[in-house]
Amino acid sequence: MERRNQREYSPEEHSVGFVFCLSIDLIGSTEAGLKLTTQRLDSFNISLVNQIRPHLEKLGLTDALIKFTGDGWLVMTEKPKKVSALCCLATIMATRFQDEMSQKTGIVKDKIPSLRLGICSGRDIRVELPDGRKDWVGHSAQRATRASGCCLPNEILINASVYDGAFRNFVVDRKPIDIKTTSSRVSAEEDGRGSYIVCFGKPKDKSSCGLRSSRI
Repeated sequence: MERRNQREYSPEEHSVGFVFCLSIDLIGSTEAGLKLTTQRLDSFNISLVNQIRPHLEKLGLTDALIKFTGDGWLVMTEKPKKVSALCCLATIMATRFQDEMSQKTGIVKDKIPSLRLGICSGRDIRVELPDGRKDWVGHSAQRATRASGCCLPNEILINASVYDGAFRNFVVDRKPIDIKTTSSRVSAEEDGRGSYIVCFGKPKDKSSCGLRSSRI
């Protein structure tokens, strides 16, 4: 029995993938939540799921690995062809999240947390958790989470490999952000990289993301 368990957790038996991860972080969500009654907080959390679900379905991301972090979402895929869909989702969330959550919860838009979003890639391994669920573990979520920590409100940051899959279809400001320059941003030493790329504000073709509104 002991030998079998060792085989189950052997790295050689886990698949390795180059994974893309979108980190969506609600800014100040803990403080905002403390101002809500239990009933309104429960309603807000349910609305978080209801807000993102139709966008995942429309963009073909229902097969992605999706995790709620307590302050937002991680959306992960090992499929390079889904990079544009991740970028679309990031754009939609950055521009529509506060409006849609206000409509769903009845909370005024100014009281809905804005977002920080990062899309990064990395080498991960696929593991089985103790409860039997599958997960990706490695660099993609780590980098995306740290990139989102560098963001201004409703800003999207990407790393170079995501840029390669996004620049043809999205407006991209390829201005590097030196994460050593601001103490509130993660240290370059933690990630091993000195800069991220400020991502797109909008898709070049709105219909590619299923967008029609002039707001985007």
